[in-house]
Amino acid sequence: MSTDIATLRRQRVKAKQGLERARILAASTTLFFEQGYNGTTVEAIADALSVKKPFIYWYFDNKEEIFAELCLRSAIASRSTLVSDEDEPDPLRALYECCRRIALISIFDYQASALPFRAPGALSAEATSKMHKHGRTYSVGLADVLKRAKRANVVTCKNFRVTSLMIGGIVTSLHRWYRPDGRLSPQDLAHELACAMVGAAGGPPCEALKPRKSRTNTLSLKQEPWASPYWWLLEDAPKI
Repeated sequence: MSTDIATLRRQRVKAKQGLERARILAASTTLFFEQGYNGTTVEAIADALSVKKPFIYWYFDNKEEIFAELCLRSAIASRSTLVSDEDEPDPLRALYECCRRIALISIFDYQASALPFRAPGALSAEATSKMHKHGRTYSVGLADVLKRAKRANVVTCKNFRVTSLMIGGIVTSLHRWYRPDGRLSPQDLAHELACAMVGAAGGPPCEALKPRKSRTNTLSLKQEPWASPYWWLLEDAPKI
């Protein structure tokens, strides 16, 4: 019994530490996005959370580590947006869904998505290497989806690597113009972007592929079960 109690306590401590790290990352995202990397300090992050600096240093060594984690976590999770032929046998639907998912995540995480482009020099060589590695993994996976679509004669692109990079470029520039209070809901905007990406690959109009989901400004596992790796964006994740 004592062993079970000790295990439960460790699990609770680990969960609490995870939530505190998430609070720090959430506050840091907004500060880095609005004030820039150089304009954000550990003291400013602590002030935003109404805590003292030692609280931040308990979880992170410095702001460089915080910044790197913000840049890396979405890159690492991006593979979950890829759709396999087992999940979706229709090549056109699979391509559309890949594009819709990465667009949706880029919309909900637009502040963090902007950080590597706004302060590229803030990342260490190691963090930059990891970013490139995960970016290549995603591009190769998307290229495989494009190849399936090409074999099924639903797209006309010829260079799959270039096309996958071009599709990625559509969403990586989103932070330059996206406004959360815009006319379109995140789901509607993700659909429009997905249609543009499929069109860029030489695919047909995709209006009929639009999911029948409610118009909402939140990301939910109930509607998007593939999105669990993006826990910090989920409405039905533990609150921070």
